[in-house]
Amino acid sequence: MSRRPTVLVVDDDCGCRRLYERSLSEQFRVRTASTGREGLDRLDEQVAVVVLDREMPGLSGEEVLDRIKEGPYDPHVVVASSLPPTGIDRDATLQKPFTPSALVEAVTELASPDQRV
Repeated sequence: MSRRPTVLVVDDDCGCRRLYERSLSEQFRVRTASTGREGLDRLDEQVAVVVLDREMPGLSGEEVLDRIKEGPYDPHVVVASSLPPTGIDRDATLQKPFTPSALVEAVTELASPDQRV
């Protein structure tokens, strides 16, 4: 039995976090964070994919992404945003609103062993 990959969901909207967690929890171990700082604190070598809200108070999703890239861990990143995806370096973008199945599909593709460096 293989270990389920870990996904970190970072979103300041409680409803989004709950929906993403419910959608992903059947296939993945899911951690959640309500702020960018909390997300960085919960990031470690076990996290395969980060689902990151772009617009958050405090550390924005873009600032969190910059810190992830500077840090010791190398997860894939899915940016979830209502903003256009231009100007931000990420592995995938989901334009809000999106379906739970679109989220699961994007995370599944990135978490597959073939996608790991």
